Amino acid sequence: MSQSAVLLKNRDTIRATIRMNMATDSRTVITIMAALRPGSPSLIVL
Repeated sequence: MSQSAVLLKNRDTIRATIRMNMATDSRTVITIMAALRPGSPSLIVL
């Protein structure tokens, strides 16, 4: 499995986790999604 394939798989896992946690902590979800956008500053992460 290539590195990019691993990254894509991990991103899908992250997105699934975000969806599962949507009801419990939507503010953190929004922060994580903003941080995952390409070109966003890493300071957003948490």
